[in-house]
Amino acid sequence: MKLNSMATAIAFGALFFLISAKTTFAQYGCTGQYGQYGGCTPSQSLVVDKTVGKPVQDKGGTTLTYVDNLTSSDVHFFAKDSVYFQIKVKNTSTTVAPNVILKDTLPSYLSPASYPGTYDTTNNVITISVGDLQVNEEKTYTFRMVVAPQEKLPANQGIICLTNKAEAYSGNISDNDSSQFCIEKQVSSGIQTVPATGPEMGIVILAGEFAALAGGIALKKKLG
Repeated sequence: MKLNSMATAIAFGALFFLISAKTTFAQYGCTGQYGQYGGCTPSQSLVVDKTVGKPVQDKGGTTLTYVDNLTSSDVHFFAKDSVYFQIKVKNTSTTVAPNVILKDTLPSYLSPASYPGTYDTTNNVITISVGDLQVNEEKTYTFRMVVAPQEKLPANQGIICLTNKAEAYSGNISDNDSSQFCIEKQVSSGIQTVPATGPEMGIVILAGEFAALAGGIALKKKLG
């Protein structure tokens, strides 16, 4: 009888321990499976958010509103315009994300003007050493890019929509995001300008007609 009571007490004690341990691990954000020694496997993840600056006119001038994408029906950028981007990288793991690296790949017809990190001109990539990110820590980076001159834009396209992609990684975990924006090329219509006319032009034309008439009369008299 005592043996059964002792077994019951041990069973209740073990159950209480498991419930307490699960509550403790959940409290600190550990949602993985229980390990060999009663611990848990921490989750590992990064989140990248890439946005493009949309110029907005107001009474105070032009301000920027950062949005996910700008389509062909939104505002367009022209040759030599500045285009602003933001990249946010956040550690959504339950443990520190060590040695985070952020890469931003620029599309054609866009070159960096102001940016953190280093720029690889061969591959058109900006690289930033973010460093270690603590749990739920987020860092934001802003870039200013410049559109290529008019003569370097495609000759057969009036509007070009491009994508700027960013990727962050730490060890085996990574995430990426991209933003679209559109460039409009000022295409020549090919219509030639009609010469201006006015009273002075009428006088010049009339004088020419009189000169031609006088020349014709003189030639007629000579031949007669």
